Amino acid sequence: MRRRGSTWWPRRSSPGGADCTYGCAGFRTADTILVFCYRRVREFPEGFGCGSLLESVQPFVSETRLLEHLDRPGYTGIFDAEFKRDPRDGVYKMIEINARSWWQNTHPSGSGPNIVMSA
Repeated sequence: MRRRGSTWWPRRSSPGGADCTYGCAGFRTADTILVFCYRRVREFPEGFGCGSLLESVQPFVSETRLLEHLDRPGYTGIFDAEFKRDPRDGVYKMIEINARSWWQNTHPSGSGPNIVMSA
């Protein structure tokens, strides 16, 4: 799953637990991006589940290749991207990008931007 020059990693091969899993929920147009970043505190089922407790974190998009991956196909719209922050080197390694509304998109609505209504 790892390709030369890429930072995509399968979730199970990345070290660290749920608390090393981060995400960016967002909405993108041709000239604007609205993004809300979070960290999983716990997940269910443990080890490979959905985040059952999330906390807001400072945006970290500039530390990833997320915009490059959205730019390549010219993607605009709602997205949710997941990363694993490698505890060995602190690098965010991309797991996936969902090009649809995901349940994490409700988290920013309660604490700031309403991503779904912005779309």
